Amino acid sequence: MSILKTVNLDIIGDYARHGYDEFDPKRTLNMYAAVDPQGKNKKSLFTRPGLKEVKTLVRRGRGSGRGRAAHVFDNKVFIVIDDRIYFLDTSLNIVYLGEILTDRGYVGIEDNGTECVFVDGKGGWVYSKDTGLLTEITAPGFLDNPVDVTVLAQRFIVCQAESDSWGISGINDANSWDTLDRAKLTAYPDVFTGLGRLRGLLYLFGQRSVEVWYDSGQAFPFSQQSVQTLDYGCASAGSIAINFEHAIWLARYYNGQVAIVMTTGGEPTRISTAAIEEELALYENPEDASAYIFKNRIGYIFYVINFTEDNRTWMYCLNTQSWSQLSHKDEDRWLPEAYFYYNDKHYVLPYNANSILELSDQIYDDNGIAIRKMREVGVFSLPNYKNHNIHEIWFDLKTGTGTEYGKNEDPLLRLEISRDGGITYGNQLSQKIGKIGKRKTEVRFFNLGISADTVLRIENYNDLPLVLLGCSMTVGVPNA
Repeated sequence: MSILKTVNLDIIGDYARHGYDEFDPKRTLNMYAAVDPQGKNKKSLFTRPGLKEVKTLVRRGRGSGRGRAAHVFDNKVFIVIDDRIYFLDTSLNIVYLGEILTDRGYVGIEDNGTECVFVDGKGGWVYSKDTGLLTEITAPGFLDNPVDVTVLAQRFIVCQAESDSWGISGINDANSWDTLDRAKLTAYPDVFTGLGRLRGLLYLFGQRSVEVWYDSGQAFPFSQQSVQTLDYGCASAGSIAINFEHAIWLARYYNGQVAIVMTTGGEPTRISTAAIEEELALYENPEDASAYIFKNRIGYIFYVINFTEDNRTWMYCLNTQSWSQLSHKDEDRWLPEAYFYYNDKHYVLPYNANSILELSDQIYDDNGIAIRKMREVGVFSLPNYKNHNIHEIWFDLKTGTGTEYGKNEDPLLRLEISRDGGITYGNQLSQKIGKIGKRKTEVRFFNLGISADTVLRIENYNDLPLVLLGCSMTVGVPNA
């Protein structure tokens, strides 16, 4: 004999999968957790933004049309595609400026209001707002192999690859460099990874440590803050993203292990979870990471980090402190490589195509490719681990989202059930979410069999937003 028991399953959450699925199989793909204490269930899962091509770029030079970097300056967007620098005007018309020395890897870009400097690890170039020309920096005091650039106290600052040296330009003059205006990393024997600026402080990212300097107004204008040397370094210049008064990067500890950390100006905090770090530890080349920060229209701030060689993209929501995996097509890394906000719209450069894409949570596919929205829920089992009979599963979600006609006219929610803790899954079932306007559609699955360790995999492939709110499950519990 058994009695019926209805339980609410907590289906809203982030990525927590470990090496053993039975321990915690939770995974979120192409969605993110949102929290509202005044909301119906106080939390939900929303679909991440989609992509739409708005400009196809003419391929020229070496490479395959790889987007590398973008920077807004002088009411223009400066972009690097392969080994070429262009700018876009407000109508997204493209103007070719010149060629750099590399066709892949990280490119640092920064401006001082009148000039914009580009460095690619081999050389440096400056675009002048006054002349409209891009020229190579050839001053004798300019560092060889400049790997990154930032601006503080009206001076450009560059650091040298495979070195502990960094140097500064003249005031508001990207072509003025003196060999006497140089300094070195001081905390440890170290070499540079990159540079950053946050809340008026200069961050020097080495492979073993991060030093924080400030504008002291002396002859050499920068001095180190002795209380702010961080005893771990940065694994990748491309992983450094600074926006909305946050700096986030892929840190490397002294023993070689990596984690993702964040600071708002004080001591950084570790934001990567054990599950994320377990993933990172498996990567062959975490050094090729690229990252950016953006804010969506409801005020949520996200840090997105790509690993191209290892074929993964992760997204961290600063508001809810939760992680999700992003993909394009089936389990691949997501398309965006570089991000920029321009003319009140979000845009990205893809890592594998010669184009510009608009990024918006009102776009519901990736340039014509359906977004696989998926959530794997944690294990449900009885206290005594006895089998339970699954009579019904009822999903609370936004319904009636279908279109008037076409492939999204009658969208489906798909369900697979694992009965062994997330190791294997059964056949895929589906229920209709509701045609347009059918807001009272009930999404329920019945008579789902016997299980001991139940895990749900919820999926949707329609080019429509999916909003998951909650779930209840009615099971037959053995009558003790």
